This record gives sequence, C-alpha cells and structure tokens, in this order.
Amino acid sequence: MPQNPTDAAVDDVATIVAVIDVASLPPGACGRTIVTTYERLLPGEAMEIVVDHDPAPLRQRFAVERPGEADWACLESGPRLWRVQVKRLA
Repeated sequence: MPQNPTDAAVDDVATIVAVIDVASLPPGACGRTIVTTYERLLPGEAMEIVVDHDPAPLRQRFAVERPGEADWACLESGPRLWRVQVKRLA
C-alpha cells in the first residue's frame, strides 16, 4: 500500500462509467455533480474527474464523509491538469 494516499492506485481494473470535466460545469455545480455521479456508481465502477487544480480537498471530503467507500488513483498530476479515477468500493 502506498505511503502517501494521494498516490494510491486503484487495486483492480474498474469500469469508468463517467468522466467529469470540472471546467465544463457551471459555477457552483462541481461538488454536487461529483457527489451525485459517485452515488450512482455501482461497486466496482469508477468515474474520472478532470480538474485544473490538485483535487486533494475533494479526496479529503470523501475520506471524511464516506470512509472506506472509494479508492482513488491519480492518472495525471498537473501542473495544468489533474485527472483522478474514483472507484466505488461499497
């Protein structure tokens, strides 16, 4: 298991069922869209989030509000674009 949770890899191959490009969302819709999309995932499915900044605060929010429910993998880490895969575990 990685020492730094930001560098965690998704354990199994997940089916990506949604890609959320945060830049394409209207102001204020980002958090709601990500949470709603996550809630629609079945265990084993994943979504990809594309953002122009480090998504660490979002990861921390999931860790607090949904402990142990999601596995995160950083697919691309800046400096202009971050892509993360969020897999629903439970």
